[in-house]
Amino acid sequence: MPRSVEVQLLHRLPGLTAGDIVRHLGAVQAQDVPSALLAFRARSATLTRADVEAAWHAREIVRTWGSRGTLHFVHVDDLPRLHALTSRPTNTLRRLAQEGVTGDDLLSLITRAPEGQGPLTKAELEDRLSGRARGQGIVHLVALAAHHGLAVLGPSRAGKPTYVHAADWLGRPIVPEPSKDRALKELATRYRRAHHPTTPPPRRTWPPGRACPWAPPAPPGTSPLTTLELTDIHRFLT
Repeated sequence: MPRSVEVQLLHRLPGLTAGDIVRHLGAVQAQDVPSALLAFRARSATLTRADVEAAWHAREIVRTWGSRGTLHFVHVDDLPRLHALTSRPTNTLRRLAQEGVTGDDLLSLITRAPEGQGPLTKAELEDRLSGRARGQGIVHLVALAAHHGLAVLGPSRAGKPTYVHAADWLGRPIVPEPSKDRALKELATRYRRAHHPTTPPPRRTWPPGRACPWAPPAPPGTSPLTTLELTDIHRFLT
């Protein structure tokens, strides 16, 4: 069996949970929920759609903005690490301006609107924003709150996404891991194990890499993570 099939869990071991899969991979792309459900099914012989949705409702996995500003399923335990490495609201603020959503109170506006309400659809959230945002402007407002650890996406309702205050859904706002180095060490190590072999793209020319002093031991048959590999993975995440 090819090593890449095994590390990506594409040999479909029975008994894997949605949480197991997300934790192993680091995240599962979830811009489109039906496609994300297929990604889970491709990695377990026994996991069902109901199992994935149950893990989502149980807050074991969370749908939120992750690497490259796109939606992913992330294990709840990894939210602080991912938040430390990917939370940059610059692009979101630009998109809000393009949608005509401006003001110095945008964060407080989107923080108050869903607070204590549970998961809300975009239409329900629009009603609570008193006309300050419509359409994609609402989504970008929620993304702004998410960048500050104050919002995530709730389970879909009748096929529509919902948005929920992080404290209501998770019990508290998401606080980023204080050490970005520690967060990168953990996620980069897991990324490498799940995407073996990981090498810089051929189009890039790198100088010789030096071993990173705090990188964990490499899996058997592989070389240690280098500072350049960690930098490349960080660039991929952000």
